[in-house]
Amino acid sequence: MLSIKFLPEFAFVFMMIFARLGTVFMFIPGIGDKIIPMRVRLGLALATVFVMYPLLRGYYLPAPVALEQVMRGLMHELVIGLMIGLSARLSTAAMQTGGVIIAQQMGLGFASSMDPTQREQSLVLTNFMILTGTMMVFAADVHHLAIAAVVRSYDVFSFAGFVQAKDVLALVTLVTTETFRLAVQISAPFLVFGLVFNVGLAVIARVMPALQVFFLAVPLTIMLGFILLFITMGIITTLYVEHITTALQRFMGG
Repeated sequence: MLSIKFLPEFAFVFMMIFARLGTVFMFIPGIGDKIIPMRVRLGLALATVFVMYPLLRGYYLPAPVALEQVMRGLMHELVIGLMIGLSARLSTAAMQTGGVIIAQQMGLGFASSMDPTQREQSLVLTNFMILTGTMMVFAADVHHLAIAAVVRSYDVFSFAGFVQAKDVLALVTLVTTETFRLAVQISAPFLVFGLVFNVGLAVIARVMPALQVFFLAVPLTIMLGFILLFITMGIITTLYVEHITTALQRFMGG
């Protein structure tokens, strides 16, 4: 006779794993973008939970019997998943912020279009950099690292443990600081280019007042900016992938 005594335990473990993993899938770059339908994200999360269930069920046994313990454990899993997902999502702001700065220095701050990933208006150059960064995330298998971070996070944040609010705030502060630092690193060559180019134009305007500097500056800025972008794009994407990798590896312990 087929026994169903395992169902309460199975439902509890499945719900806990889905809370942590599903929250990560809602925020990580690429899979967590608004262009991906919610049903697709949920389907991917459910399929991954079924695969990972035999590997992770031991972390939740024995299962608590009190409703208060179950609800506290569920909130704990949601917070852990939110920390992992937001660490990766906040990292994408580096490419967005850097793209805005680069577009301004190249004279393309007026060119905007719909961002296909977030379904909102954004600069064309920013959209290009975000899509390129997302492509590199999948090309470098960083999405696999996100799943590995969830698995290894059980050794850092066990189900029976408790996450301190100060630790969450410290993580958000650290990720935000490193994200803005990366945005400055990405846009640094273009900031130097803009400074040198504008100083050079000022000198030319003083030496040759009859020269129409504005008509010379705009196309030249765009052309030289694209050349510089072509030269530095490989370094930019490498730094971006390393940044997201570092953000996820924090949850993998030693």
